[in-house]
Amino acid sequence: MEGGLFLKYMNKKSFTLLVLAGLLLAGCASSIPPAIMNAPDGAPDLATLRAAPGKYQGQTVRFGGRIIGVENYQNESWISVVGLPLQSNGKPRLSDRSPGRFIAQVKGFIDPAVYSKNRRITVVGRFDKIQSKKIGDYRYHYPLLIAHEVYLWPRKQKVRYAPVYPVWPYGPWYAPYDYYPYQHYYPRGKLICKTKACS
Repeated sequence: MEGGLFLKYMNKKSFTLLVLAGLLLAGCASSIPPAIMNAPDGAPDLATLRAAPGKYQGQTVRFGGRIIGVENYQNESWISVVGLPLQSNGKPRLSDRSPGRFIAQVKGFIDPAVYSKNRRITVVGRFDKIQSKKIGDYRYHYPLLIAHEVYLWPRKQKVRYAPVYPVWPYGPWYAPYDYYPYQHYYPRGKLICKTKACS
């Protein structure tokens, strides 16, 4: 009987956690713009475009990756990006392999403190031309996109919790586990770390 009550309690708890996780995922998905989530029909990936840029000039594409830097001019800004493979929802995958770099041209001012180095970004825009720029002494040829939609992916926060145990209802002398003798109350979880540097 006692074991049955415990299992019933844990099953309810597991079900609640699954429901909450599902709602959280649905909320995250709904905040992503449709243009970012859905690749344009027939659009090439970055590696394909770089191999034959003339074939795709003027076409709308979706690229993403890690920000290298931001350059602000009088009426526009350039966001330089190291390209990464994209997940089905348009989010760049973390990878050491890159299909190349590209530049997103955006109207107005882009704050480098917000669009900072290594932040993940996805851009939908029209491929305009190949822009030549130097990286050190090497002249690199960047595909330049006239951006229609730019999405800066939220940073992940690492949050650690102490373990959460149920309150045991069977009196002070009942020990549900051998290694907790004479203990009937288990402390609830407590937030112990919520910083970007949490490891």
